[in-house]
Amino acid sequence: MVLTAVLAAGAVVPVLLVMMKKADAPIPAVLAVAVAAAAAAVAAARADVGALPAWWLPVAWLVSVLGAPLALADARHRRLPDILTLPAYPAVALTITLAALSGGGWRLAAGAALGCLLFGGTHLIVHRLSAGGLGPGDVKLAGSFGAVLGAIGGLAPAVAAVLAALVSLAAVVPMWLIRRFRDSRASTLAPSRQPGPGTPLAAVQPLGGLDEPTPNQLDIAPQPTEPAQTPRSAAAASAPTDVTCLPTDPAPAPTSAAPTSPPSPASSRIRAGPLRVPYGPGLVLATWACAVFPAAGTGIT
Repeated sequence: MVLTAVLAAGAVVPVLLVMMKKADAPIPAVLAVAVAAAAAAVAAARADVGALPAWWLPVAWLVSVLGAPLALADARHRRLPDILTLPAYPAVALTITLAALSGGGWRLAAGAALGCLLFGGTHLIVHRLSAGGLGPGDVKLAGSFGAVLGAIGGLAPAVAAVLAALVSLAAVVPMWLIRRFRDSRASTLAPSRQPGPGTPLAAVQPLGGLDEPTPNQLDIAPQPTEPAQTPRSAAAASAPTDVTCLPTDPAPAPTSAAPTSPPSPASSRIRAGPLRVPYGPGLVLATWACAVFPAAGTGIT
């Protein structure tokens, strides 16, 4: 059973990766297949030893196969594409219906419907109140995975919500340290790229471009020579005339542009946006843990 689950995951995950690439959310294929196959293998191994009923294994397998690409996409791109979150609803509904008909009973289906409404609705309220702190993709994923948690029953939805929040909080510190390191490195490299106050303009701007001729390419036109005046023309030029010459405006003095100081590194630095911690990986991990390791007294054990 373990080999079958791994092979099935290896066949389905590449199709999901192609879909995510079309949605501009590509992730490493080898890593996604390895994570999904490992998660599916653990679920199948639990079913082999009798820790999970056979009718529940398709649901745990689906969480493994769908959750791995979504968690990696949210960790890398900070978003959950609709191309996977929306088809998750009919896929989860189909597997839970088959599980209910195979031995789970009608309570399994009723708990799934209730969990989808309550768990997804709670995340929708948090999304509305947090002003973007929880993304819309997280809300869509919470609805489908909330159906799985509702089918498990008991305290599974509450435990998954707390575990997902703890995983997200644990990711804040390393993400903040990485951002600080990048900002400090950018600030140290910025002054070397800015011209100093005493840097001549020739050192900053190149002389002569493609459309600007160089001094060697300029054609110096010969200066016209004045014809020699004859004695008659010289006398006529020295004679006074009655023509009144109108005064002309003097040529404006050339103005030199005031030198501008180069922008400081602090003003040219682009301020980073708020630190957004992905919630999807924590939600996927919490749902997978509850589905593969259900607590005693739930509808699965």
